[in-house]
Amino acid sequence: MKEKIFKIEGMTCSACSRHVERTAKKLAGTIEASVNLATEKLTIKFDESRLNSQQIMSAVEKAGYKAIDEEEIEKKRQGKRSEGRGDKVSLEKIRNIFSFYYSSLDNLHGAYGRIQPS
Repeated sequence: MKEKIFKIEGMTCSACSRHVERTAKKLAGTIEASVNLATEKLTIKFDESRLNSQQIMSAVEKAGYKAIDEEEIEKKRQGKRSEGRGDKVSLEKIRNIFSFYYSSLDNLHGAYGRIQPS
């Protein structure tokens, strides 16, 4: 038994969510299915030997909606997060830069004496 969550696009009312839920429950291998209209998600428990994600998405599409596997969405999010990490400057690096800058000023003042305001 496997449980998966799909984002469902195109639902606008409770009749839509009931239609998607009934469609999922009619699939051979479905153990349990429920749709949450507010979150636009289908949660389905199914027997992997009789049903797979592609069949579920296909059935939902035949019913007039679009099903997107939540795992795929999360993988894309993770990929985007990791792509951008190389460009970001960490807070620690910024602290080190300021620390170096201010210690350099102290060394400069030490060598030439303190500059007094006029």
